[in-house]
Amino acid sequence: MNETKRSTKLQKNEEAMERWLTKLITAANKVNDLRQERKRLLKPPKPSKPPAPKPEVSPSPPPPPSPSVTPVDTTAKDDGDIPTFLRRPLADTIDVDAIAKAMIKDHVEERRKLKARGRIAAKKAKQSGETKRMPLSGKAALARIRAK
Repeated sequence: MNETKRSTKLQKNEEAMERWLTKLITAANKVNDLRQERKRLLKPPKPSKPPAPKPEVSPSPPPPPSPSVTPVDTTAKDDGDIPTFLRRPLADTIDVDAIAKAMIKDHVEERRKLKARGRIAAKKAKQSGETKRMPLSGKAALARIRAK
């Protein structure tokens, strides 16, 4: 009986030792972190560079239009918001937009048709029991491969 008490006390002692060692290690790590932080905070701050002055930009007149540029239709309503050299010809924008819309519409329609074909094929396979059929093996598989 004396031996059992001794072994239980020894076991409890070991568990307590593990607990306290864990706490000790955690405390030591925290102390090291605080020392590092203190060392970092005690360093003198680095001198900050003053912001570089911005170079003065003088407004320059726009360059003359190159001969390869198409002339702009200036007969359109003048809002005064858009400078004439930034305006696009109205006819070109309408054509480009219409072409882009048609291309997108064709692509969407084509995708819709492809998805419908896939749905129909999956539905037919499910109805015929093709999805539940076991794959071919052995001689039947070889015969199927050679037939293709």
